[in-house]
Amino acid sequence: MQHTYQPCNATHLSTQAIRQVPGLKRISEGPALGFCFGGIKSSIEVSAELTDVRDNTEIWGQHYSGMSAEIISLQQQIAGDLAEKLRSKLSTSEKQQVTKQGTQNPQAYELYLRGRYAWNKRTAADLETAISYFNQAIAKDPGYALAYSGLADAYGILASYGGTRSEVLPKSNAAARKALELDAILAHPHAVLGFNEMSYDWDFAGGEAEFKKAFELDPNDATAHQWYALNMGMIGGREQEALAEANRAHQLDPLSPIISFPVGNVHLFARQYDEAIAVCKKLANENPTFAVAHYCLVWAYWGKRLYPQVIEEWKVFGQLWATETNLNSLLLWNEDFVQRPGRALSVKALRLGKRNVRTAIIFPQDRLVVVILS
Repeated sequence: MQHTYQPCNATHLSTQAIRQVPGLKRISEGPALGFCFGGIKSSIEVSAELTDVRDNTEIWGQHYSGMSAEIISLQQQIAGDLAEKLRSKLSTSEKQQVTKQGTQNPQAYELYLRGRYAWNKRTAADLETAISYFNQAIAKDPGYALAYSGLADAYGILASYGGTRSEVLPKSNAAARKALELDAILAHPHAVLGFNEMSYDWDFAGGEAEFKKAFELDPNDATAHQWYALNMGMIGGREQEALAEANRAHQLDPLSPIISFPVGNVHLFARQYDEAIAVCKKLANENPTFAVAHYCLVWAYWGKRLYPQVIEEWKVFGQLWATETNLNSLLLWNEDFVQRPGRALSVKALRLGKRNVRTAIIFPQDRLVVVILS
């Protein structure tokens, strides 16, 4: 059985279990704690390392190997070994939680990993692929709570990537609730519900309560902090809280562009356009194919009335995120700026440009800031 997904993205479930170890403050797929799964045919090689991030000294390292059919027991061993090396005094219930797995079906597990890998790519086609993988995992194991959590993620994000909201959001919420029904201590489904409530239903109080539940159960979920920051940024007067959440998400997953994006986005909401430009330019330079960074620059330049830069960044965004809607919108934008530079876009252009985004906020002086929340 050949593994076709990127090896180091197979860390999700191991991290999920290891987060339960008392005394472990930070989980990362980078220097702090790394698990790299690589395989030829049916064999698996795992290198696990625990590093004290305060002085970058290695506390523990271990190499594991086995067959793909043994991956679930292998990850239980890793979680148990790590807990022992940290000398955590675990209660019986804590030991059960550390070594608890979402499924005992290796095929369901691999389908779940494939789904997570596709979800992380953040394109419409890959999200549809992720949904297919998660559904296949559920078919293999109908009690697989994490597969339902992944399904909730994929349907929720699809609303930002061309999915019909009235169709995908109920599916996202239903999958999140099913995940919690199967495993009440899962944290991430609460973040999905909070995200959907704040972003789509504009229920900020209800959404914030769900995020608080998520953080109580897992304070190290970078995506949850990312989403919370994006939504908090829309609430007037809470920009500093939003920025703190955005920075927290970045600390937890510093190599992910989509996780780092909210830092620039919060500055955008606060009308701190120079700061937004600095952050999003850095993201764009480090990740040339990351379309959302250019989208951030579009609206930061718009706020500064630097309209030629707006058009240039929109062109780059349109090329990277090539949809008929984006390309047609670009043509209308060009036409508007030529005919009446510095003024509001035509109603037709605005409607077309807003079709694939999640929320729009109108500011005075004909400024429109549209932000993708994903």
